[in-house]
Amino acid sequence: MKIKEHLPFFLLLLAILIKFSWFYNMTAVRNHYIVIVLITSVIYTGLIILLSKKPWLSITVSALLTLLFEGEVVYFRYFNKLLSFSNFSQAKFALDVSDVMFGLIRYADIVLLIDLVVLAVILMKHGDVLHLKRKYKAITASMILMIVPFLTLASFGNEFAVSVMNQEFFMYHTKDGIEVYNHLNQEVVIEAPEPIETEEESIVEEKAYKGIFEGRNLITIQVESLQDMMLLQTYDGQEITPFLNQLIQKDSFYFSSYYQQLGRGNTSDSEFSSHNSMYPSMDGISYERYQDYDFKGLPVLLKDRGYETVAFHGNEAAFWCREEAYPNQGFDTFYSSEKLEMDDILGMGLSDQSLFAQGTDILKTIEEPFYGFFITLTNHNPYVIPEELIGIEVSEEDKSQLFGRYIESVRYTDEAIESFYNQLEASGLLENSVVIIYGDHHGIPSMDPAHKDRVSEFLGYDYDFDEMMNIPLIIHAPGSGITYQSDDIFDQQDLLPTLVNLFNIDESLNMMGQDMLNTEDYFALFQTYMLTGSFMKDDTVFEMSRDGVFENSRAYNRKTREPIDVSECREGYSRALYEIAVSKYLLENNKVVKESDVTRDVNQ
Repeated sequence: MKIKEHLPFFLLLLAILIKFSWFYNMTAVRNHYIVIVLITSVIYTGLIILLSKKPWLSITVSALLTLLFEGEVVYFRYFNKLLSFSNFSQAKFALDVSDVMFGLIRYADIVLLIDLVVLAVILMKHGDVLHLKRKYKAITASMILMIVPFLTLASFGNEFAVSVMNQEFFMYHTKDGIEVYNHLNQEVVIEAPEPIETEEESIVEEKAYKGIFEGRNLITIQVESLQDMMLLQTYDGQEITPFLNQLIQKDSFYFSSYYQQLGRGNTSDSEFSSHNSMYPSMDGISYERYQDYDFKGLPVLLKDRGYETVAFHGNEAAFWCREEAYPNQGFDTFYSSEKLEMDDILGMGLSDQSLFAQGTDILKTIEEPFYGFFITLTNHNPYVIPEELIGIEVSEEDKSQLFGRYIESVRYTDEAIESFYNQLEASGLLENSVVIIYGDHHGIPSMDPAHKDRVSEFLGYDYDFDEMMNIPLIIHAPGSGITYQSDDIFDQQDLLPTLVNLFNIDESLNMMGQDMLNTEDYFALFQTYMLTGSFMKDDTVFEMSRDGVFENSRAYNRKTREPIDVSECREGYSRALYEIAVSKYLLENNKVVKESDVTRDVNQ
């Protein structure tokens, strides 16, 4: 074989190896890295060779795949996982978050184009140099077929095969495609999961704080992208959230280790979890998937007790399928962009200031008691606040980064909430109301090195998953005299059970969470950003390995940041999977408000 004759092909192969070495570095492959790079390179090269008789088809397929690889990298930077075919349900909302997606693209991503450039040059200069002899194509086809043993071994639980399959691009999407196809085209029966053994939990006979808010109005503010690390914190000597800090100190319950709970629906899942104490779906958007199901969450429970229930959001009613879902969620009226006066557009929709001002006027016309649910929008990535509305001084260096813009945006939201509070007070509504404030999810991804280093510097320790997903929860009741602060682990599943106690709602309910004021079981699990099976219990953080192999996982202490032996996390991992299985069973079988036939040995 003449080396010169085949040099273009070897250059192309080298470019492909560079491409996928970089791709798997960007998607954080840590186990069997070299094997995975080689497998993808072989499959990708084989496709080019097999299509080489039609050069235009070869380069078109390469370009389309490269676009997918870039999409994978961008998605991973935000969600810490590869795309799934089930994500297609979110595609209709892509334009609404296009600024976020484009903000995740890096100049270094141009590396993904290296093979396309080499291939284009080869085709222009040499034309048919890639037309290899039939025997070479046969060898290439045989090499592609080597993925079959992995598929077979993985089905038998071989750890090496499972690890490779869950990380390698073509294998992962083949498996994912089969699973999604089966789910869509076959009647999937979700059976009741087998109970697991757990630690005995003491039952509280007389609950603390029972019924102390009974009969009061309830106003909930779900704040876009608010992380707890912004509260009680300063930037160059300036309080970032002075009003929220003030609120925490008087007449409030404050939970500083409260965590987001998301599925495929992002912001909408925060409200779904908070209102219903159920884990959101990973098979689609919960509001869309369960829009016709029966629910007995917070809006329904309050409505049954004579409350008028209203929701406010400064975007279209169809966004995240709220318009279709809200009736069965228990809302009487939904004030969206179609019903509100869009007089102050900021970012993705109506500004927080205008939303609150219009909301106050509407609440004044509603007969008490009422439940008013506000979903803010201004504090949304990429956090661009007009100069005249910025209430905190941020250095020019930080202003050029997401971190600095985030601080400016959070301060704007803090000021908007303060204005809302004052309007409620002036209207006389505040005195007989309870105000809940919590973040829907994180604002700065810890998976992106472009942001992680600066946030770590700000915090004084590594910006990891536990800090990223930590959102604040404040339950404020004017005149209550309560000053309660907790650093124990809870998540959005736990809000409803806590409010059931505080508002003295005496009813048998299926809830996955627990009353935060009457438990010593501090546990939270995760399905998004961290992988299913990940959890936090007390001070232990367990991150399930992306390759699906438990032994390859990571655990650490959230306070000391020291590593923990993952073998100590097996029970928590099993509990996390069981909790999700129970919730999925209840939801898929429309048993949320019906008598459950599953046993939960925890959180009773």
